[in-house]
Amino acid sequence: MPHSHGERPRDILGILNATLAAIGRRVPAMTSTVNSEPRNGDWPKLVFQMKNIIHYTAQNLFRASIAALLMAGTAGIARAGGPIPYPSVGTPNPVTYTFTASATGDVIGYFAGSGAAYDEQVGMLDNGVLTAAGFGLDDHSSSLGQAFDFGTVTAGDTLVFVDQIEAGGDGTPVTGYVYSDPADNVSYDYSGVTNHNHIYSTSASAGEVYGGSPAGTYVAFEDLRFPYSDYNYFDDTFVFTDVSTVEGRVPDGASTLALLGASIAALLVLRRRTQGLGARG
Repeated sequence: MPHSHGERPRDILGILNATLAAIGRRVPAMTSTVNSEPRNGDWPKLVFQMKNIIHYTAQNLFRASIAALLMAGTAGIARAGGPIPYPSVGTPNPVTYTFTASATGDVIGYFAGSGAAYDEQVGMLDNGVLTAAGFGLDDHSSSLGQAFDFGTVTAGDTLVFVDQIEAGGDGTPVTGYVYSDPADNVSYDYSGVTNHNHIYSTSASAGEVYGGSPAGTYVAFEDLRFPYSDYNYFDDTFVFTDVSTVEGRVPDGASTLALLGASIAALLVLRRRTQGLGARG
């Protein structure tokens, strides 16, 4: 049944009060409830107030939508974490890597991108010695796919990649090094840390890392000191050729204690058996 002219103010009054209640927390200047039925002279005020409510509501919804989009975009970038994303961003990588030369020849590295603020370059240890090529592929001045020859190696040589970090950049003194071998990072990280693995690595097929990238071994460094790190493993990334990889795992405290306990138990059993044989003799 259509409303009479006299009922319209009551209907609009209800809508106004409901709207005020819904957005009252967001619009402090408009939290009061309209208690009296508007008179004919109040219609312009009522319309003006409704316009303000619509304006502030739309404004808040727009801001909330933009904030949500920005948060989603930032989360997407964080999850991406590089051309081949580290799958567990926010936690240290438990997988370790031992690299060796797969053939006699030169190891070539290709710059694959960086998300670091620090100025960084990469080098390579061949059987524990930094190669004569030194450090190259600066993360801020190298172009995607730029190559660097780390020198000639012999098949089976043990290779360790090292990221040289200059906190200030532009030739400031080196503040530290992070290595592909976790054992070499103990002095770099803060005390109390048990996992010193500063790289994520995986095999990469041709064109997987960037357009035209070679097939090889993808290595991505995490440059922040543990445990105060974002663990995104996208601070300095490369593809290396002529490199073979053997994976392992960082032992956690529980497994180490379990292994120690099993070893002690085995020694006690062996001791008892030895004492028993001595008594029989």
